[in-house]
Amino acid sequence: MLSDLIQKLDVDPKRSPDRRGEYHGVCPHCGKRPFDSFGHPATHFSFSANGFRCFVCHEKGSLNRLLKVVGGELTNHRPKPMPIRKKPVKRPFNMTLTEYTRQYTNGDLGALWSNYKSIPLALINHHHLGYGVLPRSRCNHPRLLVPIFEGDKVHCLRGRAINCDCGKWLVSGGFKPENLPLFNANKIKGGDIAIIGENPIDAILGTFKQEKTQDLILPQMTANELRALINGNSVVVTATLSVSYWNDSWIDKLRDTTAVYVAYDNDLPGNGGGVEGMKKRKQLERDGKRFPPAKGIELTNKLRGKGINAKLLKWYKKPLKYDLGDYYGSFL
Repeated sequence: MLSDLIQKLDVDPKRSPDRRGEYHGVCPHCGKRPFDSFGHPATHFSFSANGFRCFVCHEKGSLNRLLKVVGGELTNHRPKPMPIRKKPVKRPFNMTLTEYTRQYTNGDLGALWSNYKSIPLALINHHHLGYGVLPRSRCNHPRLLVPIFEGDKVHCLRGRAINCDCGKWLVSGGFKPENLPLFNANKIKGGDIAIIGENPIDAILGTFKQEKTQDLILPQMTANELRALINGNSVVVTATLSVSYWNDSWIDKLRDTTAVYVAYDNDLPGNGGGVEGMKKRKQLERDGKRFPPAKGIELTNKLRGKGINAKLLKWYKKPLKYDLGDYYGSFL
């Protein structure tokens, strides 16, 4: 292409090519010659193997485009092949509980966690909540840590920011979403009532605060659900860790429950936001803007389709973005 253009364009032989490999001549777009009014050479238009540019009309582009302008044909042009990017290999996190506790459960954890929520020390120890720099993460600041177990190994760590703006909740690298367990689901027994939320700390507090959790779902409970509680069954609060995380393998953990309440946050991506959320969706529709689907509604319908007594938790008159954390926080 370069040799074809040299022949087709009015190239200055004395100045072309220069030390940078640029050929100077007349711009085929604006016709400006490469000499000023005094006859002195002036750089206005040039091209090279990297493309062309005119400093008068500001046209620029590839040799392919320039050749089309001057009526040339691409005979032997082969596009440059795109480089093949190898997918990075994810190294499994593969940390034992002993390794985790040795590294991340030192210091006054009660005081450290009180910066976020007043969690009883017994719960902190029972659930191995920790503190430290989240490994394999873009954040280098210490965070409150929640270990997520897969069998006897730590599958990943969830880190809650308390002194930085790197992101509220982050996860350590190396985990596989398809192997992610439903947090706290190991506590569900046959006949229990399960609540599915987003935040693992809310799941810990909700399972601990049985009376308050029962009060939360009481307006929607049926006589059968009340009988289950009278007969000694519990309400177990679980957490998906994100509305975007769901594994169908978790459904097996919910099959023997009396009922399942989906309690994602009271917003558009979560449970839909109730009445206020509906108003917001209508406003976004009028403005021609997109809005996220309500994952809580989608999950409720999915579970019902699998034969599970699933209900969308009604937040009633609670404000937008109200969540389980706000509910339990009022009792801490």
